Amino acid sequence: MARSDAKPDRDRSDAPGAVADPSMELPDIDQVDLKRLLEATPDLVVLTDGRRFLYMNRAASRFLGSDPRSDHADLDPGSVIPASERASLTRAIQRISSERAWHGETLLERHDGAIVPFSAVAFETSRTNSDQRVFAAIFRDLSTQKAYELELESTIHVEELTGLANRRRLLEELGSAIRSGQEQRTDIGLIAVDIDRFKFVNETLGPAAGDRLLVAVADRIQLAVRTSDIVARLSGDEFVVLCTELESETLQLVAERIREALSHPFTIAQRELSLTVSLGIVDSASRRTDPETLLQDAIAAIHEAKEQGGNRIARFDPVRRLQIASRLELEQELRMALRNDEFELAYQNEVWLTSEELVCLEALIRWRHPERGLVPPDQFIPLAEETGLILSIGNWVIAEVCRQLREWRAAGLDGMSVSINISPRQLAQADFPQILHAMLEQEEIRPNQINLEITESVMTEQSRSFVSRIRDLRQAGFTMIMDDFGTGYSSLSQLRSLPFSILKIDKSFVLDLIDEEADRQLVDAMIRMAHALGRIVVAEGVETAEHAEILTDLSCEIAQGWYFGRPVPGREITDMLVSAREAEEKEAEGH
Repeated sequence: MARSDAKPDRDRSDAPGAVADPSMELPDIDQVDLKRLLEATPDLVVLTDGRRFLYMNRAASRFLGSDPRSDHADLDPGSVIPASERASLTRAIQRISSERAWHGETLLERHDGAIVPFSAVAFETSRTNSDQRVFAAIFRDLSTQKAYELELESTIHVEELTGLANRRRLLEELGSAIRSGQEQRTDIGLIAVDIDRFKFVNETLGPAAGDRLLVAVADRIQLAVRTSDIVARLSGDEFVVLCTELESETLQLVAERIREALSHPFTIAQRELSLTVSLGIVDSASRRTDPETLLQDAIAAIHEAKEQGGNRIARFDPVRRLQIASRLELEQELRMALRNDEFELAYQNEVWLTSEELVCLEALIRWRHPERGLVPPDQFIPLAEETGLILSIGNWVIAEVCRQLREWRAAGLDGMSVSINISPRQLAQADFPQILHAMLEQEEIRPNQINLEITESVMTEQSRSFVSRIRDLRQAGFTMIMDDFGTGYSSLSQLRSLPFSILKIDKSFVLDLIDEEADRQLVDAMIRMAHALGRIVVAEGVETAEHAEILTDLSCEIAQGWYFGRPVPGREITDMLVSAREAEEKEAEGH
């Protein structure tokens, strides 16, 4: 009749079934009216001495299948208690004897054999002018509430789109599997699955088609795994499979079956799509006992697979964990650097090769870390791109360049122009042109004083979405430069259609010009192609006079590199140019 974990009401005067303060007397109520109240309630109300029912209201009679007009003497109170509840009933009666009242949850057997959950309140009383023990109890049907709780429990453990387990259920099952594996000395494992270039499907066919593809992928994964495995969808195109009771090589074999199952074409929106996936696997041999951390290890292995080119299976390497921890630390420090103004710019000369006169300066960002010292950009820019911090860093660079140009103008150096490297994320921002113009207007800088450098690889990957943006910026007065020319494998037809005025040859092609004839011929071909398209050429990495001489012979117009000047702070540029101007003025006076 009662759950073993039910609590007596000894200390809760406001709980159902609590014994009221004896000083609080009920007003005189007619017994007929009181009985009418009991008969009207949908709750089951009974009085029993343990051997037979002394009273039950209509609701209790209907539940037990008894005639409300009978005295119910033929009904055994114990018969309505399922066998599973009888031990709990004994404990409840003991509590009532010692505590005088009890409440909890229990199960009762209906007249048709159905087992129904109830909340119950019971207490011991006695008949008037008699020492006979009598138990009074009220039962409230919990069927609807329990069904709702069951439905809610199901909802919070199921991912809505695919019907797979969600992250919450996966972590619960994973925690249970880890504990079970430790007790039984068996291994468990996770397989994380991520669709390569899924974003392209969404952008090309639309989110609805993307959702249909995810459902189809979920179905294939379920068919590929063992019946004991649990498949979950975390978010987006990320799935995870929990494998228990692993034998040698089982995890790798299941991962290979998933990869093979997903390699066959899908038909979505009347189009045939072929996918590749990156999979990361990790097992409990890594001695990770925290479900969240083990899951993160599997996802980290996915990133390892993607870094190797995707379409492969990568096993988690514990060394990777240290790299991830270091990366997270660097990301946090990068955020702090923005707040603490730890970035600074250095400026490097770009000069005409024929005269060595200054053409412009390139702004190069540096991070002056309070403990690590000067951190070069190749150690933090990739992370900034990945995390989106590049947007804030990029805006800081533009603002700082505009401030420096205003300062140079105040020093009488009004003809200066500066090249700024623009990231793909910045260029993709819908309001990037407005942000750019607002910063220039604030410092009264003209667009023709700013050159925007964009890497060739960005254009070869996303030219359709970026070409119109670049064309608009060029028409607004900005000089557009293709950076790292030669590394992105642009075709001649692509180059002709791209709205760049200047092509900047990557330094990797320039450094070996002196010793490698093949590099010299390659650079020569690149310069000729650029000139055929009406573009000006800049060569990076010019470190010696011999480099400069060869590039001049190849008709390259502009050079940048340590031979013409190392990157220096803006104030040094100011001092250098002001001194050069003063020297020219003195020389002019001498004549």
